[in-house]
Amino acid sequence: MRFQIQLAILAITALLAGCATEYAAYEEAQAANTVEAYKAFLAEYPDGVNKAAAEERIDAMEWDVAEAENTAEAYEAYLAAHPDGRHAQDAQLAAPKLGWQVADYSADKAQVESFLEKYGNSAYAKKAKDRLALLDLAPKHIKVGPTRLEEAGKNRWTVAADVTNVGQVDVVTAEFRVAWRNGEGRVSRSKEWFLVVEKSDRYDAADELVTPLAPGETRPFTFTFRRSEAADDWVEDLEHIQIGLVDLKPAG
Repeated sequence: MRFQIQLAILAITALLAGCATEYAAYEEAQAANTVEAYKAFLAEYPDGVNKAAAEERIDAMEWDVAEAENTAEAYEAYLAAHPDGRHAQDAQLAAPKLGWQVADYSADKAQVESFLEKYGNSAYAKKAKDRLALLDLAPKHIKVGPTRLEEAGKNRWTVAADVTNVGQVDVVTAEFRVAWRNGEGRVSRSKEWFLVVEKSDRYDAADELVTPLAPGETRPFTFTFRRSEAADDWVEDLEHIQIGLVDLKPAG
């Protein structure tokens, strides 16, 4: 009996010593306060009493990184590491939203198709399908010349591009979007305007806007804006401004 009691005492002593060692290791991880430190702790004590606390800290810190980067890729990386994490739902909403912000301003069909492969069940799927349809239709009807950018007076700029009807029928609606990009290449602000718009009781357009673009005709799309209308962080050069087609309707 005495021997059994001694064994129990030894076991309890060893357990307490192990707990003390684990707590010391966790305190070291807390002092370092890095993802690497907490992961090292978990590798050494995968079933320790501080396991949940360490995992929670890793989750929080990697979410902070994703929010700071604020890109679809960053949120996808968070989800890959924490599919059931505290911020998983937020990441599931943010990733397609930011992914679409990139694909929406792209004239590259492959990029839009890639978006649909990743986020085909998202709220942006219909917009992506509409964008693909537009990218298929546009080359059959119009050609947009190189973008031009000129200063138009104090704090005013004009962005323009020649638009040619290369199809066989009139173009009755052609709507473009001017987008301003910051130093990181991200679109910070955009505005839409028409080259031509079909007559409608719902839209009181000026006469020059409801004149169809005839086959073979070239017409300049121009948009003059004040500096205050552009994004605050827009880089004032041609490389950081873009004209993109957002709607096209041929006659018939």
